[in-house]
This record gives sequence, C-alpha cells and structure tokens, in this order.
Amino acid sequence: MNLGEAIDPPWSEVRQRWLKAVVHRPPRTVLQLFDAREGCTVRSSGFSLLGYADDREFNTRELLQKTHENQRSLLHYQTERVYQVFVDKPELIKGKGVVYCNMRSFMDAKGEFWRVHQASVPMQFDYAGRLVRYLSYYRIIGKYNGEPFETDIFTDARFPEEERLLKAALKQIKRDLLQGLGFTLRQEEIIRLILKKHSRKDIAEVLKIDPRTVDKHRQAILEKGREIFPLNQFSKADDVVVYLNRQWLL
Repeated sequence: MNLGEAIDPPWSEVRQRWLKAVVHRPPRTVLQLFDAREGCTVRSSGFSLLGYADDREFNTRELLQKTHENQRSLLHYQTERVYQVFVDKPELIKGKGVVYCNMRSFMDAKGEFWRVHQASVPMQFDYAGRLVRYLSYYRIIGKYNGEPFETDIFTDARFPEEERLLKAALKQIKRDLLQGLGFTLRQEEIIRLILKKHSRKDIAEVLKIDPRTVDKHRQAILEKGREIFPLNQFSKADDVVVYLNRQWLL
C-alpha cells in the first residue's frame, strides 16, 4: 500500500490516546498500535496475557503465523482487501467512527491457540487522509476449537451511508473469496450447485459437461479444502461445501 507519513492527528495526540487506552485496558484484552505503512507494531500492551513480553512487537508476517492454519488463508485474503478499501476510500473512514471487527485465533507463547475478538479503530492518517495507523483491541474469549473466522465493519450511528458502503465492500470481498483462496470459477459453480443439493448428474446437465469432469472438479475441491482448512477431516467435496457455508462464504 502506497501510504505517506502518519501526520494527522499529530503523534502527541495519538500518544495521549494510546496512554489513555492503556490505563483503561479492559480485562483479558491486549492492545496493539499497528502501522500499516511499516507493517509492524508501534506500541503494544498486555501481551503477557499470552506469555509474550508485555510490550511485544510483531510484524505482519509474524501476526499471520500466530493465526491458526485453519484460518490463516481467510484472514490474510480478507484483511488485506479490507484495508485496501480503507486506503482507496478514505472518505468513508476518517472521522466516521469506524470499527473493523474479527473473530479469529491467536497463538500464545506455548503454541496454544486462543479465540480472540479483534476490534480495530483508526488512529492516524497521512496527508491524503488515508489510514496509516490503527489501534486493535484483542479480547481473549477462550481456547480456539476451529470456530469460523468472522468479520464485520461498523461506523458511528451518525454515518449510516458510510457503514452501508463499507459493509457492501466487505460483502463483495466475501463473494470473491472462493477464487481468492484458489478455487477456479468452474469449481465455484460446482460448489454452489452442491450447496443446492444437486447430484453429480444434475451438475453435469446444468453445466453441460461430462459427469467424469464433474468428478475431477469435486476431487479438486476436496483437495483444495484440505489444503486451506487442514484442521478438518474432509472425506468428500460435500464436506468442504458444508464447511464453507458454515464460514458464511457461500
């Protein structure tokens, strides 16, 4: 992302907001002030809850590695594109009370994974009004047991149109996610037909392809599902489709 220097508001004001957040940090919550331009932590507080140094600094790659592999591809694809929307449409972000929320996993220093609610709020912008630094609250919910990766975006109640547009952008990102994760357009068509309970023969007739070709695509869907979501014991393509639907991706 081609971002400029973080100048608005000035660092002195951001620092005061950070110090206030630290003083009033909720229980079981980790704080992180992150710089999207530099791709790393600027300030942090509370990481001792997860067995790290309290002021541990992470970069983007490390944060991704701290996510369970069952969510890693989803988080990487979706978050990257959401923040690109933030950069491309600063008029929807600045001064609108935006909160970007995730339900995700995070690994502690012992290698155990926890389910956390991450709420990120804008903190500092560049000369063009684009978001550069944001503050994330990581609320530890409990042990991670394979729950779906969930996302949503909210604004202050005074800006319903901005919220509508941001939610629409997020919805489009989710629509594009199957191909973003590596499924082909044809495989996506078959996934959606499987979801509608179409048989092998039905799918071949709808798509005007040989049933043996359907079988090849189903096998590819199964293999891709196993690759993206290794925590799951998929035995057939239908299992992958059920799980994708549970993740609200269909």
